[in-house]
Amino acid sequence: MLDLNKIRSKRKEKGLSQEEMAKRIGNYTRTTYNRIESGEIALKANDLESISNILDEPVSYFFANNSEKISHKAIKS
Repeated sequence: MLDLNKIRSKRKEKGLSQEEMAKRIGNYTRTTYNRIESGEIALKANDLESISNILDEPVSYFFANNSEKISHKAIKS
């Protein structure tokens, strides 16, 4: 399952705002990106790939292993 906390944590570690992420992905407002990061709306698979490139982590990094507490929303293709 996708771990949205890993996305948020890595974004903050890199010093990026939600607005910067939204602009780099290219098709979101800050508000929409915030809703994705909080799990209110599904993250598209191609946008997860963009996020992984922006944050310099493989896509697999953002998936929780079974022993972690997760925050998730289905990924929409």
